[in-house]
Amino acid sequence: MANGGVESVGVDFRLLVCTALRVDAVGLILAHNHPSGVATPSPKDISATLELQRICGKIGIQVLDHIIVASGSCFSFRAERIL
Repeated sequence: MANGGVESVGVDFRLLVCTALRVDAVGLILAHNHPSGVATPSPKDISATLELQRICGKIGIQVLDHIIVASGSCFSFRAERIL
């Protein structure tokens, strides 16, 4: 759903939400990788996830989790109670 470079990726919320609506989704699980090898979310990861949760909540779609994978480890926003 997004393309980027080594340092960052811009997520197109409109495309993501339109795709979810097209398939009648009621929930989303987001996932992305951190090539750095560190799965800890950046402040931008956190703010974008919470913004998407706010937008989706208004149209009846629940953001169930956002998982970051890196070098054999992962970070779950749900498990860490960010979502």
